[in-house]
Amino acid sequence: MKQIVLTCMIILWGMTVKSQEKMSYQLKGQLIEFSISQNEIYIRFDKDQKVVIEKQFRQNFIGLNANSALIAVKNLTGSFRQKKQILQDNIPIKFKKVEPVLIYEDGIREIATGELNIKVKQNGSLDKILKGVKYSSQQNQFDEKLYLIKTDLSTSELFRLVNRLQSSDQAEFIEPNFIRLIKPYTNDQFYSYQWSINNQGYLGGDSRC
Repeated sequence: MKQIVLTCMIILWGMTVKSQEKMSYQLKGQLIEFSISQNEIYIRFDKDQKVVIEKQFRQNFIGLNANSALIAVKNLTGSFRQKKQILQDNIPIKFKKVEPVLIYEDGIREIATGELNIKVKQNGSLDKILKGVKYSSQQNQFDEKLYLIKTDLSTSELFRLVNRLQSSDQAEFIEPNFIRLIKPYTNDQFYSYQWSINNQGYLGGDSRC
């Protein structure tokens, strides 16, 4: 009986794993793969819409900053694309971005920002690498060949672009930027006694820190 139950559990686990939606890109021949969260979606919006959106989603709204949040979508079924379409069809708010929450192999949730880190070779050209791509760039202050590239591409479009650009002979490396949603953690058993960490503005300090 135990063996039958165990077999059923293994089959169900296999079906669950198989049904997980994946997204990936290539980095110097290595496959970087993510699972797409079935429970959360990332949204970006105008700052003045935050209160309205928060009221719309209530306890399913987890604010990240003034213009972005995670929303719980446990009640929605289907692929990420289908969930995104349902949101856009049923919520009377125009989101600036609706993107998947990616889960890396270490279990950390990540969000692609639409940005790339590109290091150009000595005689390379950023314009040649990104020919046909609408972007803005910021040169690294410590390395003149390293650039932060900003685009309006969706996560899937960004990954496809990264894959396409891997063959460029103009670049040392090209990889996307991510927000990693790491939970604060410490194993210091005396952390709660460290009153100095709780800045209340004593002696002229800034209590906003």
